[in-house]
Amino acid sequence: MSELMTKDEVAKLLECSVSTVERLARDRVIPSFKVGWLRRYRRASIMEFLSKAEKDTLSGRPGGSGAKVTQIGRPR
Repeated sequence: MSELMTKDEVAKLLECSVSTVERLARDRVIPSFKVGWLRRYRRASIMEFLSKAEKDTLSGRPGGSGAKVTQIGRPR
């Protein structure tokens, strides 16, 4: 699998919508960068984000170790 991912691939990995991935990238919750006008995501960075979010969720500290969210979807 390629090290660089598209927003569709990230959405599939995070099990969320593409618009959620776009919002998280725009709000700098998940790291991304642009190649021309296309936004790309490094697989290692997304996996690190997931790991931090999982640790924070298990420890009961939302956002405590650098992950900005523990819930990816919209608040209810």
